[in-house]
Amino acid sequence: MTSTFNLSAPVQNLLDQFQKEMAPKQIILQEKESQFPATMLDPEESQMILTKTGDIELFVPNPRFANFIVAHELMHLQQEGRQSVQISYVKQNNPQFSQFLDQIGQELRNIVVHQAMHQQLLELGVLDDDVQQAIQKLIDEKLPVDDSTTSALVIAMKAIQLADTFTFVGLVDHWQEKFAKSMKVAAELWQLVITANLTTNRQVRALIGQLINYFAEYFDKFGLQIPSLADNLLLKPVLSERQLKLSVRQLFQLWRQPNAATTYLVKGIQDEQAISLIEIPKDEQQEAAMLAIYDLSVQAFLDKFALNYAPRDLRVFPEDEQ
Repeated sequence: MTSTFNLSAPVQNLLDQFQKEMAPKQIILQEKESQFPATMLDPEESQMILTKTGDIELFVPNPRFANFIVAHELMHLQQEGRQSVQISYVKQNNPQFSQFLDQIGQELRNIVVHQAMHQQLLELGVLDDDVQQAIQKLIDEKLPVDDSTTSALVIAMKAIQLADTFTFVGLVDHWQEKFAKSMKVAAELWQLVITANLTTNRQVRALIGQLINYFAEYFDKFGLQIPSLADNLLLKPVLSERQLKLSVRQLFQLWRQPNAATTYLVKGIQDEQAISLIEIPKDEQQEAAMLAIYDLSVQAFLDKFALNYAPRDLRVFPEDEQ
């Protein structure tokens, strides 16, 4: 149902700003029943949906925390509209692997984006004690404790959830005992996060890459048969005007996918991180034709294969909102 929420002045001003920019389209706040008690808050339970008419429906599952929910979703909307760093994955033959790659990619990106918006949420006054306690209570009551049977993979995914929660509530002392194994990993992730500057797309992508590499080493350490994260998570490139003028061979390598006649994986030379899949017809795979692709400027290559990039030095959020 459509509802009227009693938003604080800073959050209402932010909403009004978006409404003005979107006019005549609207952001419509909708109350939605939460799957959790009113004393708990999952920041990811809220969502935005683009309607057929071009309006945006923003669902508020717990009106008690409407200020936080609306501000959090608007921060995501603002960031998504700024040619931001995105992550996707290579579809696997095993649907469970596809689901895993999608989940870990989006959750690692969320940690970074949530940390990047943390200061703004503070300045809007929405990360108050009630919100932080409700987010913490959700973890306390819903996340299973670690024990001797908790697998390395479960520990990894719990650690990601904990690290994301830290972006809202900070470190919680009693979790060190309750989630001892997961917290050890989460604390290592958190150290990477809090030491990073997250002002520009370049910095955001660099931290996402660090987190990907951390888990690639973690999975290898425990002998987990997980698809290569560097080859199967597709992390949008960040490029400067100068880099767009370089040749493809200076920045990227193309690798034909196993058992695929025309599908190639595009990887960065410097970080060896995949950025996209492209299709090259068989009649364009001769040596001369492939060399011609490598000779293209990066901009021409992106245009040819309809690939997107994020401007390297663009701020994650507008400067006047910092």
